[in-house]
Amino acid sequence: MVTSTDCIEMTDDNCLDFEMKKKEILYSAWRLVDTNYAFFKFKDIDWWSVWSKYEKCIKQISTYKSLYQIIENMLYELEDAHTKLVYSPYIARQGIIPLTLKYLNNDFYVIKKPGNGLPSEALKLLQINDISMKEIENKFSDKIKYKENSAKINAIMSKILNGEIGYDLSLRMRSMTGEIIEENIKYQSLANIKNFDFSLSNLKKSLHFCETRNFGKEIGYIKIHSFQMKNVVAEFEKLILCMDNKHSLIIDIRGNDGGSVENAIKTVGLLLNKSLLLGYKIKRDGTVNHYGYKAPEPIIIRPSKVNVMFNKIFVLCDEFTMSSAEFIFLNALKKSECNTIVIGQKTAGLINIASIYTLFDDTKLQISTAILTDESGKILKNKGIIPDVEVVNTDKIFYGEDKQLEYALNQC
Repeated sequence: MVTSTDCIEMTDDNCLDFEMKKKEILYSAWRLVDTNYAFFKFKDIDWWSVWSKYEKCIKQISTYKSLYQIIENMLYELEDAHTKLVYSPYIARQGIIPLTLKYLNNDFYVIKKPGNGLPSEALKLLQINDISMKEIENKFSDKIKYKENSAKINAIMSKILNGEIGYDLSLRMRSMTGEIIEENIKYQSLANIKNFDFSLSNLKKSLHFCETRNFGKEIGYIKIHSFQMKNVVAEFEKLILCMDNKHSLIIDIRGNDGGSVENAIKTVGLLLNKSLLLGYKIKRDGTVNHYGYKAPEPIIIRPSKVNVMFNKIFVLCDEFTMSSAEFIFLNALKKSECNTIVIGQKTAGLINIASIYTLFDDTKLQISTAILTDESGKILKNKGIIPDVEVVNTDKIFYGEDKQLEYALNQC
């Protein structure tokens, strides 16, 4: 879960000599964690020893790219998927590897979308550049030490698409019929993609975070892809207002990796008819003492003035339902007076609240800044939410056989 209310922007001069600045930059990132990270109390981590280790690592480097790779590795020491290097202009490349990856039941899949009305195809990914996917997974797992497997898999897929295995990929895949398919994929510069709009504002306008499907007069269905942008609240409100005559509502948050806490709170508030105390968040007090905390702040979900009630609400979730999608949205529905039934698989169990900090060069660090408790004050652990009804999909979901959705439809 990410909040932008605590963003800090450093104003250091970006034009000074790299040799003079690299230690200062590393220290500024280390210090942000030292002052704001909320979980030192619960982890056996000597953060000063971590500083000594990575201070030595920067002595022989000569590029900003190497420096920020070292910062990324330093953050991995916390084994916390919510604390990471979000963006650095020195690492990011203005391009993409045009590949759609999915992960299901311990396997990676390449999703081919031919267009022109033709159906999509799912190919099990066996190797990249003659390296098995299990070897690739193990290689990155040695570095990415997240305890939540879903967060680790998301990070691995992101690194593949960002070109960390290579910018020319040789894929070996297997079709549903057992046919072995080989294909070469090349990195594409965004500058060479025709009609690509670099405008972030236009990109936000074109994105849709909610979508609906028609399942008859009595059943509403809304898929929420993410809580990252505030557009999601208005989109969800617009859709449910069109469903005020529906008997049941299916909300699909499978693959929703969370985003803004505020957006999740406002979205679920559209379904509640009374206020709900979800728990408390506890932040560091900003001192050098790793065990100093502020007073707990309540997390309260308040009902929206626009409120649509349904006889039954079915929520579809899976192992990639994370962060604010699970702790805020799903948890609130389960604890509310809404008649909610959760279907699917256990969620990721990634429930920390994080804040984004911006360094002087626009590099962005995300840091876990709040401990979460339940309404009684008991500290929550990253265990995930177990569905009321467990239903597991097979790879046939890529071809339209969705057992989780079918179960919900049969219960409506």
